[in-house]
Amino acid sequence: MTEPAAIAFMRRLREGLDSGLELPDALARGAATLPRDARATVERVVRRLEGEQQDDEWGFDEDFADLVEPLFSFLFDRWWRVQVEGVERVPPHGRVLLAANHAGILPWDATMISVALLRQHPLPRHPRFLVLNWAFDLPWVSVFIRKVGGVVASPHNALRLLEQDHLVAVFPEGVKGTGKPFSERYRLRR
Repeated sequence: MTEPAAIAFMRRLREGLDSGLELPDALARGAATLPRDARATVERVVRRLEGEQQDDEWGFDEDFADLVEPLFSFLFDRWWRVQVEGVERVPPHGRVLLAANHAGILPWDATMISVALLRQHPLPRHPRFLVLNWAFDLPWVSVFIRKVGGVVASPHNALRLLEQDHLVAVFPEGVKGTGKPFSERYRLRR
């Protein structure tokens, strides 16, 4: 029986990483198992990860964010089955500060907020979300986070983003929110 393309991709990606390949090379190796359109998308992602793009001063790359949108859509629609209320109340332009409780170690909650704003807002815009600085010490994860809108969390960065009229998402619970029991998932921690 033939292995599905997605599983073959993940297997070859893992084998490449385990053999010492850098992430872009391992991705390219795994992409060989994918259908042509998916392979072309992975190749575009690899080129962007290697620096062939135009970022803003914060590292945000709108084209990269568009490339990974299918992954975010899968997570939004199928994995977490996100339901959104009140997105129309977010101002369509100018400086905006969104505050939310935190649902996990990596900023998936921030990316789901991004998907909701881009899909359901009458005038969509990409938010910038503040992320704890330790996440930017992780190889490749830091590049990914910056490219989709993550910025090192600090009062200085928040003020600068707001002065530039960005929509800024913050998670005041920080890492404490990740240790909540499931029964408290919608309650804000100090």
